[in-house]
Amino acid sequence: ADTVPEELRYSFDPAKAKALLAEAGYPDGFTLDAYTSQREDYSAAMLVVQEQLRNVGVAINLQVIDHTTFHANNRKDMNTLPQNSSAYPPVPTLPLADILSKTAEVKSDGSGGTNYSHYGVAIPGIDDLLDRAGNEPDYDKRLALIQEAERKVMTDLPVLPIATNGYLIARDPRVQLGYEVKSGYAYWRLDKAKIA
Repeated sequence: ADTVPEELRYSFDPAKAKALLAEAGYPDGFTLDAYTSQREDYSAAMLVVQEQLRNVGVAINLQVIDHTTFHANNRKDMNTLPQNSSAYPPVPTLPLADILSKTAEVKSDGSGGTNYSHYGVAIPGIDDLLDRAGNEPDYDKRLALIQEAERKVMTDLPVLPIATNGYLIARDPRVQLGYEVKSGYAYWRLDKAKIA
């Protein structure tokens, strides 16, 4: 939290939320339909969201459905409040590209990616920053572009992270997997990873 600029920190403020709803034309709130997975890690998080929004006048008619259907429907852009759980390695552009880029936009026919917010399409700019960062050979300039992309996301707020889990990779060279590991998570030097 110390690395987040003060103007981009979103503290708990129900009064401000109610004022923003009124400004948007919903002084008495509104109701929306959404669904969540029956898996407890998904449904528990959505029940918290439902209660938080209820406190400011937004009612969620929440339906709990089986996990496979939940993901299939999300992949067809059918949920008002989609949820996603992901594990990413310490590569800062990967989650931005995977859940916010134009090329990752979810499609109603199920052919798209996991950009459920349609960010990059509805609000352009993130793709250009990611392309520029990916093509920048100078580390400091690349880092500055990535930080600019992160600030853009925190300003526009197309997604809202609810929880962060630790990232754990266990490897023991004595365990025989039945094949030779040549790349991937097992070779990433996470002990060298740092917040930049």
